Amino acid sequence: MFRQRMIGRIRYLRNIEIWNIISIPASLIVAMTQIDMIGWRMMIYNIVVMAFMFLQGAIYWDIKLNSLIQHKATLPDTFRTNFRTLKWFNVVLLLIYPIMAGYGMTTFAPLFETSWWSHGVFLAAIFIHINYYHWQLSHDNPTDLRYLMTHYKLRRSPL
Repeated sequence: MFRQRMIGRIRYLRNIEIWNIISIPASLIVAMTQIDMIGWRMMIYNIVVMAFMFLQGAIYWDIKLNSLIQHKATLPDTFRTNFRTLKWFNVVLLLIYPIMAGYGMTTFAPLFETSWWSHGVFLAAIFIHINYYHWQLSHDNPTDLRYLMTHYKLRRSPL
């Protein structure tokens, strides 16, 4: 019974990540078309980075789900290496935005124009990275909330 609940929970988390890959970028793009968006190129860059990180979350939960379904106690051997590489790749992708934004502010290059929207999406991408690779920021079930209230600290992220 517990195993089936765990499989259901992990399947739900994988599906939510897949939904995030589609819905959040689509919502942001729709919002961009509704307002007179300046700095849309930088916004698109941040949306792509965020969707890439959501994809990593979906892949992680899918690997975890398959491992549970196949009754394997551990994740595949390549898991740690692949996600450690992705972690540093994300850092590089996240560092590119402030460099491009700084360049755009100093040279007034229209290609690198930013807005509060693009800064907000960039900040959201940073939080996604922290949630996946450092500390669990999302608490969407009673177990997570109980841990937070009992220990008064954030859990380490599984990635």
